[in-house]
Amino acid sequence: MRGILSIAYLFIIVCFTLIIGLGQTNKIKPDLIPRGCEYNNIALEGARKKAGTRSVIILIARPGKKDRLKAISERRLYTARAYLTSYLTLPDEPTVVTANGENSGGLYGVIEIYVTGILFDSLASYPNYELGLGSCDSLESDDEDSRAKRSLLYPWLFRPKKI
Repeated sequence: MRGILSIAYLFIIVCFTLIIGLGQTNKIKPDLIPRGCEYNNIALEGARKKAGTRSVIILIARPGKKDRLKAISERRLYTARAYLTSYLTLPDEPTVVTANGENSGGLYGVIEIYVTGILFDSLASYPNYELGLGSCDSLESDDEDSRAKRSLLYPWLFRPKKI
């Protein structure tokens, strides 16, 4: 019985958060530009701190006008979610809800971050590129530990090549 109540409570929170958040999509700037890996890391860590353990973080991916890869929005969402839930080694994983939205209206793809139903930040990504998160160094400079952590964010980069 308690499990059903907690699921119902979570559902109500998510619905309420989405209703509040949907009215704020006009605050996204279509001319938003990518600000880099370091900024993306700080923004997601800030959202996680603000959300705490009882709030829901909602990530909405919006493709840019020049995004041509079909799976790029899903990859950006996966990376942002993995960063919040697996990459950061903090206790108590937050509840993260992800969704695909309509076009951002600008050149760049955007991940909108909502905390408690309010737009917290927006992260832009170059057309057809991943969302830069985690280690901001090049892949070649990674040691084994860094490579293992990066594989949490970008598992498709570490799959064996098909012959």
